[in-house]
Formats: sequence, structure tokens, C-alpha cells
Amino acid sequence: MRWTILTLLALAALIHTCPGAKNRRDAQVDCLARCIRPKMINDMMNTLKDISRSLPNVNNEQNRKQRYVPKVYIKKMNVADINKILEIFEDHVFKKLWNSETKDPKSFTHAFNTLKDSMERCKDRGQVTLTRNTRETIKNMEERFKMLSADELWRAAGDFQIVLEWISFYIGKKSLPYKHLRSP
Repeated sequence: MRWTILTLLALAALIHTCPGAKNRRDAQVDCLARCIRPKMINDMMNTLKDISRSLPNVNNEQNRKQRYVPKVYIKKMNVADINKILEIFEDHVFKKLWNSETKDPKSFTHAFNTLKDSMERCKDRGQVTLTRNTRETIKNMEERFKMLSADELWRAAGDFQIVLEWISFYIGKKSLPYKHLRSP
């Protein structure tokens, strides 16, 4: 009986000291922290604010209450989840907004591509599949984004600020004031 208890305690200690999901997540977070600069996130947020201020139909009270990004618990997300959300924004919002007729903000698109490349590079350092907690939410978000009208695309682009706040919070950057980390 004592040997069984000692064996179980030894196994528990061994499991506790082995690198696991927490260490893989830490490796992803460390990689992102090295690749993503707070200034880049802030510049992207400022560009989005400027774009949304310049659009008259985006600024009315009814449209401000509409939220296109789902509410998720950021601490349960991983890099694969955030990377998938970036892909959804690229495919269903930004590519449609900045087509050949509309001039895209070069600094924003460059920063977005840098962000996407960083996510892709860091994704391999840990869990590379979507988490169970967010899989269905992200799938529903993609289906909703596929059906956005032209006016809704601009509002959805404004919601990308929420994703930038998630990324900043996820990697532990304190460059954004706390008020920006709350959901609208």
C-alpha cells in the first residue's frame, strides 16, 4: 500500500515537472512578445479609429452598439485561435474593403501582414489547433462575416480593434490603457 502511494506521488511529481501545455503556451507568448511591438498595435488601432471617424454611417449611435467580434474568454484562447480570427478578417473584411477601387492604408496592411506572419511563426511553438472553447464561436463568426454587406464591412473593420486589444492582452503588453481592454 505504501509503495502504491509513493509511486503515485512520484508520478505526480514527474508529471508536474514535465513540460506541458502551460510551457507550450508560454513559448508562444514569448515568441509573440519578441515579434510584436506595442507601437505597431497602437498604430493599427489609431488607423482604425481614423477610418471609422471618417465614415459618417459608422458613427451613429445604433451602429456603435452593433458588435461583430464575438465575446470570448481571452485566457482560454491560443495563438491558433487568434491566427484563425486574423484569417477571417483578412478574407472576409479587409480584402473586400480594400479592393482595386478602394485605396488601402499601406501602413495598416503592412502591420497586419507582419502581425499575421508573427502569429503563423509562433503558432508552431505550442498547440496548433483551435481550442475547444472557441472552435464553435470562431466558426459562427466566420459564417457571419461571409454575409456582411458593404456598410457592415466598415463596422466590422472597426471591431478589429477588439482583436488588437486581445493580442496585446494575450502577450502581456501594457502599452494599452486598461480601458481599452474592456469590451464595448
